[in-house]
Amino acid sequence: METNKKVSIVIPVYKAADTITRCVESLERNTYENLQIILIEDCSGDQTINVCKKLASMYDNVQCIENDENHGVSYTRNHGLDYADGNYLMFVDSDDYVDVTFADKLYSKAKKENADILQFGFYYYTEGLGAVSVGEDQNEEIIYIHNMKERKKFLLSEKITYRCWNK
Repeated sequence: METNKKVSIVIPVYKAADTITRCVESLERNTYENLQIILIEDCSGDQTINVCKKLASMYDNVQCIENDENHGVSYTRNHGLDYADGNYLMFVDSDDYVDVTFADKLYSKAKKENADILQFGFYYYTEGLGAVSVGEDQNEEIIYIHNMKERKKFLLSEKITYRCWNK
């Protein structure tokens, strides 16, 4: 029986002492069992680094990496790639939390479609109101790209959003 391949999840963390635990615990509750969670702490200057270190000590699949100085979210995300060793890669933000089947569904879809990229919908959530709006079109569409010219056209189109945390 084939085991599920490792999925690396890179989470840039900055001043997220109040949200990172909920984020990591939502990933830990996932039905998908082969996750590598990489927390890249960007010199928040508050208790965030201590929370990240605690999470790394609680869970074997969580790593806490500290930037040498504050570099911003793009550098921090890219720095996380240096530690990712999974067959698949996902980005999650430190204030996000996910459904218990999040990684399972995405892995299954990527495998079934032999997909290079998956873009998925999300909900904006407001305390007290719950999920208040759909953040992306929830319609499923599969796009096959056969050459470099089509790839460039697709990447510049409005079909793929600028966010990396829903890929």
